[in-house]
Amino acid sequence: MLLISVLPLSAQGTKAPSDTRPESQGKHAPRFTVTFDLAGAVMCAATDWGQYEIGLKARVHERWYGALELGIGCADATDANTSLHYTTRAPYGRIGCDYNFLRRTDTGHRLYGGLRVAYSPFAYDISGPDIEDPVWGGNTPFQYADVKSHALWGEAVVGLETYIWRFVRLGWTVRYRVKCSEKKQDIGHAWYIPGYGKGKDHFGGTMTIGFEF
Repeated sequence: MLLISVLPLSAQGTKAPSDTRPESQGKHAPRFTVTFDLAGAVMCAATDWGQYEIGLKARVHERWYGALELGIGCADATDANTSLHYTTRAPYGRIGCDYNFLRRTDTGHRLYGGLRVAYSPFAYDISGPDIEDPVWGGNTPFQYADVKSHALWGEAVVGLETYIWRFVRLGWTVRYRVKCSEKKQDIGHAWYIPGYGKGKDHFGGTMTIGFEF
């Protein structure tokens, strides 16, 4: 009898462990997530082009998030067939929104789709072998420096985010990009557009680490 009477008291004095995930504090609590694109930084270090990008997401409703992404795109590449050398380093920005498709929004995990509008004002250098005049003879240097351009494009985004530890998040996105406009110079379109990628590519992606507040 004594054991039976002690058990209810023990149960009343024991509190359930609280969820350490920030989203457990309420579905409508304001949340901000700062992200860094790991894939773009690795590409900058290991390949001919890439980007350094930081992003900010803000929850404006239970399922809706505003998104702002800013970065520096860089390229230093030589075409193996034409020997043309292309370099650029310039800023870009994207703004848009995401919608979380998961039914439960209190878990902290997100499967979302979104849209972005992006813009980059940039300049690039391009050089290559001298051009030989077939009529008069002689060579003309092929070298252009500080060629000004700009581009506007849209992106459709599908992404996944999950907690890896407390307020630290890991995420992936796949993006389909469509150019709306690009300033074309006499020498042609830019080989690489900061934030967009190589001029003829449509698909891209990111792998991000984020910190939620």
